[in-house]
Amino acid sequence: MSVGLTQFIDFTVRQTMLAKINKINDIKNQGEYHPVKDHWKQLRERIKLCYEQNQSLNQLDSLLTEVHERKINSYTEAIKAFKKFTRNKKIEWFDPPKSMWTSTNGLVVRSSPELGLVIDGVPHLIKLFFKGNTEKINERNIQPILTLMLEAQSKDPYPPNIVFAVLNVKTAKLHVATQANPKILQALQLEAQTFENIWRN
Repeated sequence: MSVGLTQFIDFTVRQTMLAKINKINDIKNQGEYHPVKDHWKQLRERIKLCYEQNQSLNQLDSLLTEVHERKINSYTEAIKAFKKFTRNKKIEWFDPPKSMWTSTNGLVVRSSPELGLVIDGVPHLIKLFFKGNTEKINERNIQPILTLMLEAQSKDPYPPNIVFAVLNVKTAKLHVATQANPKILQALQLEAQTFENIWRN
């Protein structure tokens, strides 16, 4: 079976077994993916389009006239923060390869980064982290994400000297992976086993 990276991380940070069970039930009952349920889909796609077509990031502002009114405030903040992150940087696009992490018991976590950006000459594979109002980004959730990215496998080769990173879009802070932490990796393996046990029972 396979699960999205955000879903898996949301599961791992639950502190009690009951909370983990409730998270599994949420995933089971959410139904098939639909763009309407994906709050940040339009922004992710517009960022990608700007870089693919070598357009100004001012094109992001036009989204504010296109999205539903309930998204305007969160999109306004995210666009402002993303522009802050890119300020005074030379950035070029490359297609990020699809990747996945497979646990020892066979759980597949889809961990493909949204962005492939050469920043000031250094290629980066970046996951976008949009949460922040109800869930803060900290070492407890960022390090497992970076570990999964480092350990994920891809059919396509990574560019030389690739940097794996997570961008907290709310704060414009880039969290860069250094090396996989064996203890975190061991914890993720146990979480994957627990995930499957709850799912099947």
